[in-house]
Amino acid sequence: MFDRWGYPIEQTGENFHMGAVLTKLAEWLSRPERGFSAASEQEPFVFGARRPGFPFPRVSSPLVLCWIAFMQAQGMTRVLCLLPSRQLDGYSDLLGAYRQMFGEHNVLWVPIDDFHLAEEVQLINQILPFFIEGTLHQEKTVVHCSGGVGRTGHVLAAWLVSCRGMSNEEAIAAVKRQGRNAHESRDKRLDTLLDRCRDAFPQIE
Repeated sequence: MFDRWGYPIEQTGENFHMGAVLTKLAEWLSRPERGFSAASEQEPFVFGARRPGFPFPRVSSPLVLCWIAFMQAQGMTRVLCLLPSRQLDGYSDLLGAYRQMFGEHNVLWVPIDDFHLAEEVQLINQILPFFIEGTLHQEKTVVHCSGGVGRTGHVLAAWLVSCRGMSNEEAIAAVKRQGRNAHESRDKRLDTLLDRCRDAFPQIE
């Protein structure tokens, strides 16, 4: 017998009970609403989340579909995935599932290594234009890394400074109130990166 993540569960006595308990715990930890919130308390169109099935390294298709269904129920129509290839290996075809359910042109993959900042070119040429496109069409976009804290946090901060008129300090504080940490990478270039994003784009309503 296997659990929904593909791990074997012993079917006798105490081991079976422990397996059932761990499965329940896993279901609770991986609920898609955990870690889901807007970029700031006032943001209507750009949101952040954990990846489907977080924190487990191997994630079944039913959990991915559960995550997608939750996001669609919240009005999300576009997805930005920041996972590098090695973090996608725990899924059968996460990006394919996104493209099937959201549409080819509503999915963007920009791989960023864990505990690293996005490159300036990634933010200015890919990520921020994707957010802007959705906002101009009044469509909601959700971005995720793995835990939805660091990579997601600084990308959302870049959105807030580039298009919502916030200072770097205000944006970093805003995403922190939503449970994220734009400083997780401890990269001192964050302020410079945010300044470059602000200079590249006009504020939009």
